[in-house]
Amino acid sequence: MRDSTNADYYGASNWTDLYYQYSPTYNVDASISGGSDRANFRFFSGLTKNANTADATSFTRYNGSFYINVAPVKWMMVSSMLSYTRQERERNRNVRDRLAEQRYIPDLTNPLTPNKELYGTYLKEFDKDYATGATDDNTNNLINGYLAISANPFERLNYTGRIGFDYNEGIRDVFWPRTLLEGNNFVSNYFGYNQRLVLTNSLSYDLEIGDAGKLILKGGQNFVSDVYKYDYAYANNTPNDFIKINVVEGDPNKAEYLIPRGFLVNYFPGKMQSKLVSFFGNAVYTHNEMLKLSAVVSREGSSNMQADNRWFTNYSGGIEYDFQDMIINSNTLSSLLATASYGHIGKLLNDDRFNAGPAYRVDLGFTDEPTLGSYSGIGGLSRPYSTGWVGYGIPWAYTNQLNIGLRFGLLEDRLRIGIDGYRKADKDMLMPVPVAAEWGYTGAYKNGLEVNNTGIDITLAAQILPQGANRLGWLFTGNFNYNKNELSALPDGLANVEIGNTRLEIGKPIDAFWILKNNGIYNSDGEVPQNPSTNTPITYKGVPLKAGDPRWVDVNGDYTINDDDKVLEGSYMPKMSGGFGSSLTYNDFSLDFQFYYALKRNALNQYAASRLDFINTEVNNNINSVKEITFWERKQDLSEYPVYNPWSAVVPYRQDQDLFLENASYLKLRSLSIGYDLSRNGTRTAFRKCLLYVTGTNLLTLSPFKGDDPELVNYNGIYNGYGLVNPQSLILGVRVNF
Repeated sequence: MRDSTNADYYGASNWTDLYYQYSPTYNVDASISGGSDRANFRFFSGLTKNANTADATSFTRYNGSFYINVAPVKWMMVSSMLSYTRQERERNRNVRDRLAEQRYIPDLTNPLTPNKELYGTYLKEFDKDYATGATDDNTNNLINGYLAISANPFERLNYTGRIGFDYNEGIRDVFWPRTLLEGNNFVSNYFGYNQRLVLTNSLSYDLEIGDAGKLILKGGQNFVSDVYKYDYAYANNTPNDFIKINVVEGDPNKAEYLIPRGFLVNYFPGKMQSKLVSFFGNAVYTHNEMLKLSAVVSREGSSNMQADNRWFTNYSGGIEYDFQDMIINSNTLSSLLATASYGHIGKLLNDDRFNAGPAYRVDLGFTDEPTLGSYSGIGGLSRPYSTGWVGYGIPWAYTNQLNIGLRFGLLEDRLRIGIDGYRKADKDMLMPVPVAAEWGYTGAYKNGLEVNNTGIDITLAAQILPQGANRLGWLFTGNFNYNKNELSALPDGLANVEIGNTRLEIGKPIDAFWILKNNGIYNSDGEVPQNPSTNTPITYKGVPLKAGDPRWVDVNGDYTINDDDKVLEGSYMPKMSGGFGSSLTYNDFSLDFQFYYALKRNALNQYAASRLDFINTEVNNNINSVKEITFWERKQDLSEYPVYNPWSAVVPYRQDQDLFLENASYLKLRSLSIGYDLSRNGTRTAFRKCLLYVTGTNLLTLSPFKGDDPELVNYNGIYNGYGLVNPQSLILGVRVNF
């Protein structure tokens, strides 16, 4: 890039011919069923291929399921299911993901060349058909099934028993040759599995109360056993690019058992086990099919909780009332149902590291270096400095939720509306709290985090034009959600907590951005405010502001811009979301479309900040300085930002300011489908139904967002510009019912 005669960077910029390409997608499903009421079966199989138009990424799934139901006697039904799924994934070839796993940052001065021929040379290194080419195989195998028995040997007594299992394994084999990283190759292998066993038994009894009342009493137990296991190993600079796997002696009786040959292997095993036991009872009372009362109580014990807080009691109750008899004479109101419910439900910890209180770890490494399990060949343990202190007395977190709902229909239910309001309080949640730096810990885990969510859900279904033969039919559906979250408590009675670039403050939303307020630019040194007590200009963390620097708002008026001047603004979770769509029919034609929207949502534009802050981005040798091939792609117009002095010591284009806080609301046409039924209920063809259809997805996006796609914003509200695009797709299909 320093030489304008260098054809690598000043030649044809045609890299997109290799990066973006049309990709076929397909889905084939088939099923067959048969039998009688006493014995029947169903077999289902499917093949799905999804692909992205970017970087040759794809996902393929094969699945098959078999169901059998048998009633040996009239009062008993035995059901079983066995299902298998295989998933294969073609991963991206970007530099960031590869370097993150290799744990190595090379010279990042020059990006990949935008020239097609030279970029193609880079891509050839990922061709596994070459003797020294890269390998990146990703496979998942999933098996699950169950055996269930339901019996009612007596008229009012019902028994249900079930044993189920779920096994999921993931396998990844990676090899990247020397030509991809400054003469060092890399190999890694991962194998992990999750397995679950579920046992449930329940017994229910029906009671008739008077002429119109019915009471159902039910009790039972659940048992869930989970095992999570993984083994991960990697090695750098293996003997050559032809040996891509570490073959070891598998006989445990030999001296060289599992000893690497020519590999320096870093090995990371892990395993977690958990068990959950619950006993429950519930009652449901109905009266005249108008009034329904329900209540549930359960007692749960989890091995992931500490010994003195192993058990928790859940309870919930609800009421429904159907006003149908009261609206018989109404000309417009055709149905009316009111509901209310309240629940007190415990929240499980998914990690078993908290169940024993303080614990040592095999963590003897240095920052950004592999974890060591020994020192001078002697096994060693350390306190959990890098993961956080865990103490005693950790109780269950729990949720208290109140719901009130109303469902009603108008015009003989051609218009149906549902309105639900809720208030959800998540209490006693566990979080890392900062501690004194001299303690050495990254934090201490404590309970006491409380977040309130208040919102409303509205659903709508309107049969605007009734469907019928040889006429136009129109069904409109839609839903709307509004949610407001607020932090109501922190551990130890704290008023606020700062963790990195995040600040949690009582009474504020938990998803707000903690940023400086930007009010323009200082065009001259004379515009910079002077501290009257010292006759010195306002500073940013001790660095005087000058001409060409941002005019950040001094919120507390102390003539020093620092974290005390940051404010909480925006939200990366949408306050309003939902969708709407329609289904139109005319004769044998059908038209369906669906929109989705997310409103009152913000994002912090890291992509723009990094591009404008090129002075610091270029000198920082970290993962955020990596330039992908998409570095050459213009994702937004940066000319609308103010021109600060990029060499200023205050880092004027820092990310944590409202200059880069953007409106990330959007409206998307998620799908549009046109179909034609050839069969006309079997009179035209040999099939009961034969539907030909064309479907388009991701066809339209309306958004004020400055980046390429507001849906590519990360879960924490940061947009870095590296997400793979959501492709537009055109699907041709046929659906046949015999």
